[in-house]
Amino acid sequence: MSAFRATAAVVRYQLDRRFAGELAITFALLLSATTLFGSLLIRPAPREQFLALVVAVLASGELQWRLSPRIRDVLYFTLPLYGRQLARAYVVPMLLCAIAAPLGVAGGGMLAHSGPGFGFTFVVCASLAGSIDGLVILSAAFREGAAAWLFRGLGFASGCAAGASILAGKPLALPLAILATFVLGFVALRQLGETIARFDPVP
Repeated sequence: MSAFRATAAVVRYQLDRRFAGELAITFALLLSATTLFGSLLIRPAPREQFLALVVAVLASGELQWRLSPRIRDVLYFTLPLYGRQLARAYVVPMLLCAIAAPLGVAGGGMLAHSGPGFGFTFVVCASLAGSIDGLVILSAAFREGAAAWLFRGLGFASGCAAGASILAGKPLALPLAILATFVLGFVALRQLGETIARFDPVP
């Protein structure tokens, strides 16, 4: 089996019914909660959009953390893949989680306000924030105790900082945040590959 086919097989194996169910439940809960309480708690102003951003990143991170034990499955480590190739395969489900949560919050905001509410910019910045958080959470999945929680906190803080810079509406905030996401993503993905290469799946 070639490396590409093995990587694709890992992606397909992760995108199973359980993953789809968790993704759909998270999206539905965020959509419902934001629809019901969005008119009271969240309005399409910069400060309130930051609150919505925090909610989206927390929900995305929690979903990824619940699914993270699966990436330590011994099965993955029997495939003819380097750590960096396995890391890339883990990124696809992570990105879906990072996008689903902002879409749920944005959709609920639109329904709550009967109008545009949270627009394209919010979905983009929340997805970028969730992606940064998710990449760090993937590394946290291979750690235990305080180290894992430290990585989770670092991912959440980094993601919210990148998202907040866009919501602030400063000139060039969006392209700079996208550039920062790529840089942080590259560093986090490289770190994840090295972590996987050193990880022993058999205790």
